[in-house]
Amino acid sequence: MRKREITVHADSEPEALRVAAGMLETTEDNLLLDGVKEDAYSVSLKNADAEIEMEISADGVQVSVISCAPPKGTGQPLTSSQIATALQEMGVTVTPVQTQLEKILGRINKNEDARGMALVRGEVPEQGTDSFLKLLGDLSKPLLPGMPIASKIPAQQPKSGKTVDGREIKPPGKDKAKDIAVVAQEGCRADENGNVFAEVYGLAQVISNRVQMRPLITASQDGLQAFACVYPKDFSGGEITPFKIHSAVEKAGIVAQVDLEAISAGIAKAKETGKPVDKVLVAKGVPPVDGADGELKLEVALDKSIGQEEADGSINYYERGAIHTVHAGDRLAVLLPPKKGVPGTDVFGAPILARDGAPASAQAGENVEFKSERGEFVAIAPGMILFSDGTISVSSVVEINSDIDFSTGNIRMEEGSISITGNIRSGFTVVSAGNLLVQESIEDARIEARGDVEVKHGVVMGETGFIKAGGNVRAHFAQNATIDAGHDVFVDNDLSNCLVTAQNMIVVTEGKGRIQGGVLRCGGGIEAKEVGSELNIRTVLIIGLPPHKQEKLIAEKLSCEMTVHKIDKVIGTGDVRAVLLRTPPDRRKSVAEVLKARIAARQRLKEIEEFIDKEKAEMRKQVKSRIKITGVIHPGVVVEFHGCHLSIEHAISASQLYYDEKTDSIKWAPL
Repeated sequence: MRKREITVHADSEPEALRVAAGMLETTEDNLLLDGVKEDAYSVSLKNADAEIEMEISADGVQVSVISCAPPKGTGQPLTSSQIATALQEMGVTVTPVQTQLEKILGRINKNEDARGMALVRGEVPEQGTDSFLKLLGDLSKPLLPGMPIASKIPAQQPKSGKTVDGREIKPPGKDKAKDIAVVAQEGCRADENGNVFAEVYGLAQVISNRVQMRPLITASQDGLQAFACVYPKDFSGGEITPFKIHSAVEKAGIVAQVDLEAISAGIAKAKETGKPVDKVLVAKGVPPVDGADGELKLEVALDKSIGQEEADGSINYYERGAIHTVHAGDRLAVLLPPKKGVPGTDVFGAPILARDGAPASAQAGENVEFKSERGEFVAIAPGMILFSDGTISVSSVVEINSDIDFSTGNIRMEEGSISITGNIRSGFTVVSAGNLLVQESIEDARIEARGDVEVKHGVVMGETGFIKAGGNVRAHFAQNATIDAGHDVFVDNDLSNCLVTAQNMIVVTEGKGRIQGGVLRCGGGIEAKEVGSELNIRTVLIIGLPPHKQEKLIAEKLSCEMTVHKIDKVIGTGDVRAVLLRTPPDRRKSVAEVLKARIAARQRLKEIEEFIDKEKAEMRKQVKSRIKITGVIHPGVVVEFHGCHLSIEHAISASQLYYDEKTDSIKWAPL
């Protein structure tokens, strides 16, 4: 583009105009002298046509104005045809956009700057982009059912460009962009366009083209409780409200009543802390109520005491609890029927079955008659009532007003209970068919009783002594003793270095209530104030009794079944009277003996089956047993539940230990 003004050095104005006319290629009358400074003259054209200078960009896709000048004086403005001609001379084949051309012409002709403005654009090549999933929110926040999780962005194929002079420009990158197939997994769905939506309340997990939801509403294993994890904000930044969670709970299939108050409290805490709140209880089912087992209701009050000592030293049998004097015709107990269970409902509305109560069973023993029409047990003779191993009996009592020592020798009673006003000395044996009451102490003696054993003072044994009772054992204290009880063991103060086995409970809660050293095993649970000591005395507590060996019983059962089968095969299964009537008179006596053998075998089969069923029930009961310590359980104590072991390494206060069937482990909880 030609120059329109210059500075020349001359001695005079005419000389400056002459020189400038030659340099600007015009006549002197077309020049203006703009100023002079010493010998320097500023000279410009009076009249000049508008001019423009253009260039093609380095990549060839654009023609831009790099300089321009408006018309001056009588000079001509720039026209579209002039620009078109200039572009053609540059080899440009793309036609300028008319509106842009007019805009540039207007700016130039108005003496406005048009530098940098694009006159012509070619086609820029476009790089291809693969299809992908675009997240629509924050993956660390939850989605509510129906909320969009992600959208599929389609693949954009690469596109060639074109320079302003008509040359093709290859696009960068790969030749073809890849498409993806959106996969909606658990808890979400995808539409035909690849948009993914949540179907449950939860956190979205997106890996490549796969989307799934981790639910934040869960139910407990038994289905009786539903929990939610609540947040202050949702996936898209919206507020979480109680009603949104309520709706999500219902869409999770939960039909139990939703606890809006608990949800509101959880959300308030989440907003306060800025963190999610887990395990918010949002709904509860209705737990089943197991039916009550049938019960043997004793009409005579029986407690854990054998008797009450009167002022004259004798025993008042009307006040002794477990040993109680009755008269012929007295009603002793009644069998109450079991109750049916009431089924429950889980949070999803499904029924939860309840267990019906099991019938109670008891047998009439010595001097007791069972009135089946009323379910009553009635005494048929006066005496002392005994209840052991499900049998109610009435028995007499023998009282010995001295120590058991060399003056009496060993005592073995085949019937009745025994009351001893003195001590049982070391080395002696006392066997009672019923209960045994010792007013003083038991030394290293051998004690056996089918019923209860009560020692008013203590038990101090050596290596040979033991106490074996079919019922309860109770003592003020026990030291180095071996005790085997068919029911409970009660010790008032100290149980020290003893070997104790109880079919039901071991209770040391009166006085000091302390267990130190020894091995204690039971089926129903242990209660005490303190176990072990600060000196780490090894003390072993075992819950769970070893099952009886049943090989002999099973063999006997098979033998009885074979006997019944053989007899039935020979003489048939009809009524006994009918069998004898059709038997020849000379053979009736032998057939009658065979029938007696069948009756005996059937009765024994019934007894064996009842024993096995009873033992199974006892094992189920033992699994639910607990150890309760109201004071301290010290280090050095070892606890065993059904083969699981736990060594106490740190002191624990006011706690209970129990067996967790789900984890097959021992756990503890505060009382």
